[in-house]
Amino acid sequence: MCGNRGQQYISRGGQIINNNLSRGSAISIEYPFKANTTYEISLQTYFNDNILLVDKVNSNGFPTLYAQLKDSGLIIDGSEACETNNIIRILEMNPNNLKSYTLNNSIKEDKTIIFKFSLTEEKKALLLALNPKTGENNGVGSSIPTNSYTMVLPMITITEKAFDPSILVPIPPGRR
Repeated sequence: MCGNRGQQYISRGGQIINNNLSRGSAISIEYPFKANTTYEISLQTYFNDNILLVDKVNSNGFPTLYAQLKDSGLIIDGSEACETNNIIRILEMNPNNLKSYTLNNSIKEDKTIIFKFSLTEEKKALLLALNPKTGENNGVGSSIPTNSYTMVLPMITITEKAFDPSILVPIPPGRR
């Protein structure tokens, strides 16, 4: 489940400040992902727009589902990994270990989301994090979207395939 709503407060100068008040959720699945192997991770999902269910209006914004292959099964690595607004922050931005999917409508339907990873080094876990749509900037006059979604995840299939280097994203030297 994830959601976001606006929170307002008045600054010392008397201005109304808008903030995101957010929550996200995550699950970590330990699995021995081998080096020099391609994996197809298929998620059978169903998204519910909780605001539509309760208030009969669509949420303002759609959630993003992140899939990340990690070296450990810990959801949060380090004290800075979870922001104060309860969003799971992705620390490693290596595009070969991180994929995302953003929902694009509120239609109730089963969705199969497929992520493909080609690994050059072994990983030990799959992190799935669902984060809400948030306002780009906090502050005076900021637009803060209100949204709330539940993702039902009845099945995850991990398929091991022959290594496919075409999936790899080149990373410039010095970045990792």
